[in-house]
Amino acid sequence: MHRCIEVVFDKLPPARTEPPSNSDRTDGAIYIQAFVMNAFGALENLAWVWALERDIRQTDGSPLKPMMIGMTKNHKQMWRSLPLDFREYLLTLETWFAVMTDFRDSLAHRIPLYIPPFVVDLNDLEEYQRLGRAAADALRDFDLGGYTRLKAEQQSFHRYRPWMKHSFEENSKPFLFHAQLLADFNTIAEIGSRLADMLDMAP
Repeated sequence: MHRCIEVVFDKLPPARTEPPSNSDRTDGAIYIQAFVMNAFGALENLAWVWALERDIRQTDGSPLKPMMIGMTKNHKQMWRSLPLDFREYLLTLETWFAVMTDFRDSLAHRIPLYIPPFVVDLNDLEEYQRLGRAAADALRDFDLGGYTRLKAEQQSFHRYRPWMKHSFEENSKPFLFHAQLLADFNTIAEIGSRLADMLDMAP
């Protein structure tokens, strides 16, 4: 996860304002996707550590099934085994858990996380579309010079934003991936640190 952050910040620096190359943008997306899968896996690993170290079992004494192991209130047997103050802490992260799950589920089953190559300000959209139509007309008329000029003028409206999203049809909101990566890393580190402290305490 740390390496993923390093590569993303190297390929797509936060201060960047110009649209990145397709190569850098693709590399950034690949490493963000790897980060998301590893972040979700790290959370599951922490839950497994607690379940195995504390020998959490079902009410009939049988081992927990894999789908029963997790650190949300939906994992009832596990949830009851966690100290109250840790449960209260996890409840403050419900929205974060939901977002992480949404990212992971989309990436694993539906739509890979995506960095747009550029955006166009809504205030410029009408002119941008007009230039696109004019460029198409010029190309149809074999006016290559006019086409090149109009496309260059149209591209002057391109703006780069360090955004990531997964679907344009599922009401998914774009997020600033630099801040999200750091927040996710720190949150998982904090969960792991708290869990380690609990394991150090006598049962």
